[in-house]
Amino acid sequence: MSGSGPDEPGFPLEALGDEGPGLNPGLDIEALLGGMGEPREHHYVFAHVALPSVVHRGMNASSVDLRELASSDMFRDLWAKVGENVDSQRLSEAGLRAEYIATDDGSVEGILITMPEVTQISEAIAAAIVRVTRKRMFVFKRCELRYLTLELGMDFDDQMQVSGSRTVLCEWTADGAHHNMGTGPVVGEFGDFALAQCGAGG
Repeated sequence: MSGSGPDEPGFPLEALGDEGPGLNPGLDIEALLGGMGEPREHHYVFAHVALPSVVHRGMNASSVDLRELASSDMFRDLWAKVGENVDSQRLSEAGLRAEYIATDDGSVEGILITMPEVTQISEAIAAAIVRVTRKRMFVFKRCELRYLTLELGMDFDDQMQVSGSRTVLCEWTADGAHHNMGTGPVVGEFGDFALAQCGAGG
């Protein structure tokens, strides 16, 4: 599923209709979603605009040194730069960190980025930049970079009342599309999950 959804800013409420599939008659969608709060601009732009742009437009998939990048100041510098250019309050970088991750055979590697604390729906708890290297014709190699996010979502009961929180696995692709891939893993397993997901071509 791609594009914006009910958990995302700018979702057209009228698209749900008055009694969409699986919705209780008379359900006040606007009131329901309005109580969730908007994602904070600094946090959202960093994870959903700046980082995917850097990955897909500013990195060479075959040559970028992911291990070196993970230990650099790039992510903190980018956070600060985004903060200088948002209209809303600048947020602290506390909790922001990056670490190099890889499968045992090294065929899939990446950077796991833990974000500052999330407070609103659709803010990214973490993100993963993943490089997949595939052999072609037994000689040539093809590299690609993928950018996955683990976002804060909500669970609802049968009466469409908020029953708790959940993680949502998403991906920003090079064409600027945001793909929602459903419920994600627990936060502590996201790095390994992202490597496995990309390595399997999922």
